[in-house]
Amino acid sequence: MFKKEVITTADDYREIVRFTNFKRKKATVPIMIAASVLATVALILGIIGVIPIIIGIIAAVTFAGVALYFPLSTAVTVKNGIKNGKVSINAKRTFEYDTANLKIYGGRTETDINALWHTIFAIYETERSFLIYITFEKAFCLCKDQLNGNEVYKLRNYFMKKLEERYYIMFKR
Repeated sequence: MFKKEVITTADDYREIVRFTNFKRKKATVPIMIAASVLATVALILGIIGVIPIIIGIIAAVTFAGVALYFPLSTAVTVKNGIKNGKVSINAKRTFEYDTANLKIYGGRTETDINALWHTIFAIYETERSFLIYITFEKAFCLCKDQLNGNEVYKLRNYFMKKLEERYYIMFKR
């Protein structure tokens, strides 16, 4: 029904990891904000003498570390994934679907996907791409730059029809 050859780039992998860590995991951003606020409060309480300054500094550094953990671990995950070949960068893959299933094949061996529509976890549409989560953790990025306007429209409508409440539009149109 639909078949397209696409190329997976490092930016695609970066988008999947960042999206997963900062949008799909709902607690990440609130934890970062809370840790930043607590770091500031601990430092201020130490400076004004409510708690000993050394305790305030230690608490502030600890909370700042918690706040910085998420962006740093995401950057390391992306760097290591690209460096160690977790994803096939710049590999041609074929994206295809029909009424029964979705298939993604080509590129590195043992990375082919053949999933029935009802088994797909979710599809998230961002401004830049379609992020297809085959399982909770296994995802494929279909960049809209590699599609023409009609194909983007066709894919969006078909994904909405097949996935219903498991299809999410993550930007304002």
